[in-house]
Amino acid sequence: MEIATIKSQLYTSYNDLFLQGNKTACELLDADRATIWLVDHETNVLWSKVADGVPVIRIPKKTGIVGYVVDHGHMFNIKDA
Repeated sequence: MEIATIKSQLYTSYNDLFLQGNKTACELLDADRATIWLVDHETNVLWSKVADGVPVIRIPKKTGIVGYVVDHGHMFNIKDA
């Protein structure tokens, strides 16, 4: 099996895992949608891996609510948002 084929299969598996995790989180939290954010420590950027219906979002690491959560290391719940 070629390296490119293996990489492609791993990428697909990880994407499926993220999508399923996102769907499960929405069901458990009774949420309409959710976004999975990844941290790029080299560039200090947060980027969305899975966001329902929107393209990839890239923001500075300490920006907004997601930046606060990453910086402080705990959940921030906004009821009825």
